[in-house]
Amino acid sequence: MIDAAVINKGSSWDKFKNTSKYGSEEYIYKKNLLTIDDITPDNFDLIGNNLDLYIAYPDLFLDAITPKDSSFKLYFYQRIYLRVALRYRYVFSTFTRAFSKSFLSVLAMLLRAIFLPGSKLFICAEVKEQAARIAKDKILEIFNIWPLLKAETYLGSKRAPTGKGCSMAKDYVELFFKNGSEFQVVGVANSSRGGRRHAGLIEEVRDIDVQQLNEVILPLMNITRRGPSGKVNFNEPHQAQLFVTTADNKGTFAYNKLIEILTMSVLKPYDYFAWGGTYKIPVMHGLLDKKYIEEIKFSDTYEDDSFLREYLSVWPGATGASFFNYDQMSSHRKIVRSEEKYVPSENKEMFYLMSIDVARLRAETVITLFKVLPNSGSYRKKVVNIFVLKEMHFLDQTVIIKQLISKFKAREVVIDGSGLGVGLLDFMVMSNEDASGNIYPAVGVINDDDYLKKQPRSVPKKIFVVKSSGKATDIHLNASNHISSGSVDFLISEREAKARIAETKRLNTMYKKDKENYVLPYKNTTILIEEICNWRQKASANKVQLEKINANKSHDKFSSFEYGLYRLDMLQSEYLAKFNRNSGESRSMIFVN
Repeated sequence: MIDAAVINKGSSWDKFKNTSKYGSEEYIYKKNLLTIDDITPDNFDLIGNNLDLYIAYPDLFLDAITPKDSSFKLYFYQRIYLRVALRYRYVFSTFTRAFSKSFLSVLAMLLRAIFLPGSKLFICAEVKEQAARIAKDKILEIFNIWPLLKAETYLGSKRAPTGKGCSMAKDYVELFFKNGSEFQVVGVANSSRGGRRHAGLIEEVRDIDVQQLNEVILPLMNITRRGPSGKVNFNEPHQAQLFVTTADNKGTFAYNKLIEILTMSVLKPYDYFAWGGTYKIPVMHGLLDKKYIEEIKFSDTYEDDSFLREYLSVWPGATGASFFNYDQMSSHRKIVRSEEKYVPSENKEMFYLMSIDVARLRAETVITLFKVLPNSGSYRKKVVNIFVLKEMHFLDQTVIIKQLISKFKAREVVIDGSGLGVGLLDFMVMSNEDASGNIYPAVGVINDDDYLKKQPRSVPKKIFVVKSSGKATDIHLNASNHISSGSVDFLISEREAKARIAETKRLNTMYKKDKENYVLPYKNTTILIEEICNWRQKASANKVQLEKINANKSHDKFSSFEYGLYRLDMLQSEYLAKFNRNSGESRSMIFVN
């Protein structure tokens, strides 16, 4: 920690280790600012011990630097919040509105930057402008309360080194500290790839795009901070991640991240911490009006689920706004093993069906693999894997899709023939050659007149083309019917998958890449369910129409999933008719599943 004091002044110990002008403890405590002349062999340990204390108890540091004429006082819960934020590697905080969670979180980041020289820190939110607005507002508020914190940065300084000028704008915040630390806003987008950070604050994690967070933001923290001496302090919480949010619904990424950190807090209590609080805390301290809360609580127009999430920090089983039944999906996460190849079944009629939502280049094509078990006139549908093809040309996608068709002996492949799907279909109906010279025969279309005319007559027909344009609501409703009836099973959560394989000790012997590949289908299933729950019925529509609850969340996995169910519903009707004929049943039946 003495290194921190030394590098703050841009010098080295050798230049002043023989100085003893200001060695008394009384002088250190009376001075407002610590300068290079204050650090001597006589008080070296004293200053180091104080800095160690302040990292563990940052609220005491703030007490020490609060101006005498200031009326600001930290509340007890705020002191605990700051201590938690600086002591643990992974923190998940679920708190209500008016809790000052953004203020405290940004303050914790600034203190980390000051206490740990050379730290590269960031804040992100659903939208970059949102993160910049939060950071800017809170930083200015913090510097107004504690001017000495601002003195540690180059903000407003006319002597800032080249390239170290602090700036804050509508979508941009960048603070440079005199000890070499940095605090910046990063966007949850591909443009942030390749950056390197030591710790980060993820604001309102419930609203952030899961894919971008996992693949762009969290990988930013793959380096360890080294001190001025070049060594790593292993007692420091490296790659610290501070997740802050109001509650959302179960089945979301945010909820699963909360459960993950809560579980790990039992297994590794020194690294993980999960907690939350209700409206009663800010009401107790006068930050929220009690009368206002009571009015909301008894309002006929304010949804109960909304009150649970926003003011009680409760994660409901399913949102009242969601059109789809989360609880039903959650109860049907039964499949223990994902499938990577054809797995025979005792059911001789079993078959696989692949359903594809198409994208190209920088977007993602999603392939949902259904294992279908016909029985007594109905289908049991199992989603046994979800494959994601990233940033690929249609030719490369076609090769992988044809490999999967062969590997699973898929009966049919469902592809959306609207928009980009046409480009993929053009490659599917012709033979292809990969980079190694392997030839993949054409796969024909079953039901599209244009392709039936131009594709070779002898080509095996496996592709069913879905025309989703104008049929979105019908496709949504069909998916809802199948989910509500409980006829679709899903893979267990990634947390359960890890626990099961850990029991066999196999997880500990796996390489990191193998672990990631093993867990990926389970993670993709969680994202799928989150995307499904992100749809609600339009209140003003004369007929049933759906819209996204969070417009910024992706729906690729959901689209792939529901296209498959749409086709399976047709096949199931044909199977039911055949079953009735074979069983001699003549009565008319209405089958909704």
